[in-house]
Amino acid sequence: MPDSRRRKSQPVMQPLLRRLDVAAENLNPILIVIIIGLSILDFSAFAALEVRHLTLHLSGAGLIQPPSLGQAINMPQH
Repeated sequence: MPDSRRRKSQPVMQPLLRRLDVAAENLNPILIVIIIGLSILDFSAFAALEVRHLTLHLSGAGLIQPPSLGQAINMPQH
C-alpha cells in the first residue's frame, strides 16, 4: 500500500525537484562571487591589522615614528 502512494506523489515531485535543481544551478555562480569577495575582504582586513600591529610594535621599540593623522591623509602643514 505505501508503494502506491509513493507512485502517485512522485510525478508531482519531479517538476518541483527539477525547478529546485535549476534554481540552485543558477544560484551557484552568485554564491561563488560572494565567497570570493568576502575572502578578499577578510584577507585585506587581516593584512591591515597585521601591519598596524607591526607598526605599533616597532614604534614602541623606537625603531620607527608612526605618521600623524595629517600626514596620513596628506593634509598640508601650517
